[in-house]
Amino acid sequence: MLLGMLVIVVTKIVNTAVVARLFTLTQPTLMRLRWFALTYALWMRFKHAVLARARASWAWRLARVIKRQWRQRWRRR
Repeated sequence: MLLGMLVIVVTKIVNTAVVARLFTLTQPTLMRLRWFALTYALWMRFKHAVLARARASWAWRLARVIKRQWRQRWRRR
């Protein structure tokens, strides 16, 4: 069961990397399509707004503090 779950996780990671690479390679051509460029711009605006709200939240700030503390502890060893 553990091996099956590992295979699924690794496959998802590899597929995500492949799709990201394909998008990187085809983005200049896709941006020539007016509908795609408009949709992409709207998506990026929405994404940045959501990330800004998440980064301003107390949970995000707390996680950053905890991460910084763990890094400092790790470096001391």
